[in-house]
Amino acid sequence: MKSLLAIGATALVLGGCASYVPTGALFTNGTAGVAANNNVSPAKEGKACMNSIFGLVAWGDASVGAAKRDAQIKDIATMDYTSYNVLGIWGEYCTVVKGQ
Repeated sequence: MKSLLAIGATALVLGGCASYVPTGALFTNGTAGVAANNNVSPAKEGKACMNSIFGLVAWGDASVGAAKRDAQIKDIATMDYTSYNVLGIWGEYCTVVKGQ
């Protein structure tokens, strides 16, 4: 029974390890660039986020469309994402777009 519990606990802890978003086991706070268009001026910035608690419950809209609506952007100059996580207790993932 102890072995079964240990295997289950290990699966829960390691279940989210394969991710395209770099994360630290204890703390994550970073920004990464996704796309850029040098033909558009980055005059405005829009942000859209999702949040999670304990990696069990997540909510929000981190879509490009939501970030564009946030600042009324029509043409995107840059698109980035930010990732913030503390001990897997609280996490936030945001899409940030700049443009006109």
